[in-house]
Amino acid sequence: MSIPTPQAMQKINRRLDRERRQAERALAAMRARGVTLQHLGHDGWRLSNGQHISSTVAHILTFDRNVVACGDSLFGPELSRTWRWVDPE
Repeated sequence: MSIPTPQAMQKINRRLDRERRQAERALAAMRARGVTLQHLGHDGWRLSNGQHISSTVAHILTFDRNVVACGDSLFGPELSRTWRWVDPE
């Protein structure tokens, strides 16, 4: 196992920062405008406003405690196809 170079670490950190910013923007849209996160199967993920989301960012969003599944899975207790923001009250 090799030790990452400073350039490799910078590249990794830029990618992580970009994904974090995308997740924050998506959460803000879900919170403010009622946008939902939709799983499209093999086509990936998108927000209901049409913005495509990477699977990594979608994974971040589904682990937020205020983002809940709507329970519309196709085959029993599998992954839900739609996720939405719920206020923590």
